[in-house]
Amino acid sequence: MIWNAIPPNFLIDFLWGFVTNLLVGALSLLVGLAFGCSLAMLRLKGHAAGRLATGITQLFTTTPTFVAMFVFLNLLPNTITIGASVLAVPKSSFVILSLGIYAAAAISNGFLDAVRLYRAGSIRAAL
Repeated sequence: MIWNAIPPNFLIDFLWGFVTNLLVGALSLLVGLAFGCSLAMLRLKGHAAGRLATGITQLFTTTPTFVAMFVFLNLLPNTITIGASVLAVPKSSFVILSLGIYAAAAISNGFLDAVRLYRAGSIRAAL
């Protein structure tokens, strides 16, 4: 029977993977929210910082997530040395960062549009 081919810990492993996926998604959105709102506020200011933030947002928007993930996983160090301590950086943090930069770009664009509409007096459109 097909049920005999399923490993005994399948359900536990499946649920653990599901929870891990939700955790990575939530942390990525938190990173994106913090960085995206900061980028949007810089873009509202204008001047050099606003142009730099616009460039960063465009770069984050156009960079494929898997390319960012590949670069982070293969080029960033796996350990951080602080004094005599060596700290291991988990691989999941690179995944969270790569997903977070795409979320930051989307949040920056959305937040910027909402603030501009609010300032123009269209509160309903800003929501």
